[in-house]
Amino acid sequence: FHLIGDLMPIFKQTAVILKENGCFGFTYESIRNDMDSYTKSAVEGICEKQNLQSGIMVFRHSDEYITKILAMNGFSILKKIEFTAFTDERNRTKTYFTGIIVRKQKH
Repeated sequence: FHLIGDLMPIFKQTAVILKENGCFGFTYESIRNDMDSYTKSAVEGICEKQNLQSGIMVFRHSDEYITKILAMNGFSILKKIEFTAFTDERNRTKTYFTGIIVRKQKH
Protein backbone atom coordinates (compact mmCIF):
# COMPACT_ATOMS: atom_id res chain seq x y z
CA PHE A 1 0.00 0.00 0.00
CA HIS A 2 2.92 2.39 -0.50
CA LEU A 3 0.96 4.22 -3.22
CA ILE A 4 -2.06 4.91 -0.99
CA GLY A 5 -2.07 7.38 1.90
CA ASP A 6 -5.05 6.88 4.20
CA LEU A 7 -5.81 3.17 4.38
CA MET A 8 -8.95 3.49 6.53
CA PRO A 9 -11.40 3.42 3.57
CA ILE A 10 -9.74 0.26 2.20
CA PHE A 11 -9.84 -1.53 5.55
CA LYS A 12 -13.46 -0.46 6.12
CA GLN A 13 -14.58 -1.87 2.77
CA THR A 14 -12.53 -5.03 3.25
CA ALA A 15 -14.25 -5.57 6.61
CA VAL A 16 -17.65 -5.22 4.91
CA ILE A 17 -16.83 -7.65 2.11
CA LEU A 18 -14.80 -10.26 3.99
CA LYS A 19 -16.65 -13.03 5.81
CA GLU A 20 -16.03 -13.77 9.49
CA ASN A 21 -12.61 -15.43 9.97
CA GLY A 22 -11.69 -14.43 6.40
CA CYS A 23 -8.07 -13.44 5.82
CA PHE A 24 -6.26 -10.96 3.62
CA GLY A 25 -2.67 -9.91 3.24
CA PHE A 26 -0.89 -6.77 2.11
CA THR A 27 2.45 -5.01 2.20
CA TYR A 28 3.37 -1.52 3.29
CA GLU A 29 6.50 0.56 3.64
CA SER A 30 7.13 1.38 7.30
CA ILE A 31 8.21 4.71 8.73
CA ARG A 32 11.92 4.32 9.45
CA ASN A 33 14.90 6.44 10.44
CA ASP A 34 15.72 7.48 6.85
CA MET A 35 12.77 9.84 6.48
CA ASP A 36 14.62 12.99 5.37
CA SER A 37 12.76 13.39 2.09
CA TYR A 38 9.31 12.62 3.57
CA THR A 39 6.84 15.00 5.17
CA LYS A 40 4.06 14.19 7.62
CA SER A 41 0.66 13.96 5.99
CA ALA A 42 -2.58 15.33 7.43
CA VAL A 43 -3.32 11.85 8.84
CA GLU A 44 -1.32 10.87 11.94
CA GLY A 45 1.01 7.94 11.23
CA ILE A 46 1.45 8.59 7.51
CA CYS A 47 4.40 10.27 5.77
CA GLU A 48 4.55 11.18 2.09
CA LYS A 49 6.82 12.35 -0.68
CA GLN A 50 6.67 12.80 -4.41
CA ASN A 51 8.87 10.42 -6.39
CA LEU A 52 11.16 12.68 -8.40
CA GLN A 53 11.43 10.32 -11.37
CA SER A 54 7.74 9.47 -11.81
CA GLY A 55 6.00 12.35 -10.06
CA ILE A 56 3.86 9.83 -8.18
CA MET A 57 3.17 10.35 -4.47
CA VAL A 58 4.47 7.53 -2.27
CA PHE A 59 3.61 6.90 1.36
CA ARG A 60 5.00 5.25 4.47
CA HIS A 61 2.81 4.13 7.35
CA SER A 62 3.74 3.71 11.00
CA ASP A 63 3.25 0.29 12.53
CA GLU A 64 1.06 1.96 15.17
CA TYR A 65 -1.21 3.44 12.49
CA ILE A 66 -1.59 0.06 10.76
CA THR A 67 -2.30 -1.77 14.04
CA LYS A 68 -4.79 0.87 15.16
CA ILE A 69 -6.91 0.98 12.01
CA LEU A 70 -6.87 -2.80 11.64
CA ALA A 71 -8.26 -3.13 15.18
CA MET A 72 -10.83 -0.39 14.53
CA ASN A 73 -12.15 -2.45 11.63
CA GLY A 74 -12.25 -5.77 13.47
CA PHE A 75 -9.03 -7.39 12.23
CA SER A 76 -6.41 -9.29 14.19
CA ILE A 77 -2.84 -9.76 13.00
CA LEU A 78 -1.87 -13.37 12.26
CA LYS A 79 1.62 -12.83 10.84
CA LYS A 80 3.90 -9.86 10.27
CA ILE A 81 7.36 -9.87 8.71
CA GLU A 82 9.77 -7.21 7.47
CA PHE A 83 11.73 -7.94 4.31
CA THR A 84 14.02 -6.25 1.81
CA ALA A 85 11.83 -5.25 -1.14
CA PHE A 86 14.74 -4.06 -3.29
CA THR A 87 18.25 -2.66 -3.17
CA ASP A 88 19.34 0.46 -5.05
CA GLU A 89 22.81 -0.47 -6.26
CA ARG A 90 23.68 3.12 -7.22
CA ASN A 91 23.56 4.49 -3.70
CA ARG A 92 23.62 1.14 -1.89
CA THR A 93 20.39 1.62 -0.02
CA LYS A 94 17.79 -1.00 0.80
CA THR A 95 14.06 -0.48 0.82
CA TYR A 96 12.19 -2.50 3.43
CA PHE A 97 8.54 -3.46 3.33
CA THR A 98 6.38 -5.17 5.92
CA GLY A 99 4.16 -8.06 4.88
CA ILE A 100 1.15 -8.71 7.05
CA ILE A 101 -1.68 -11.26 7.13
CA VAL A 102 -4.82 -10.44 9.10
CA ARG A 103 -8.10 -12.16 9.97
CA LYS A 104 -11.54 -10.66 10.41
CA GLN A 105 -12.67 -11.28 13.97
CA LYS A 106 -16.12 -12.28 15.17
CA HIS A 107 -18.47 -9.43 16.03
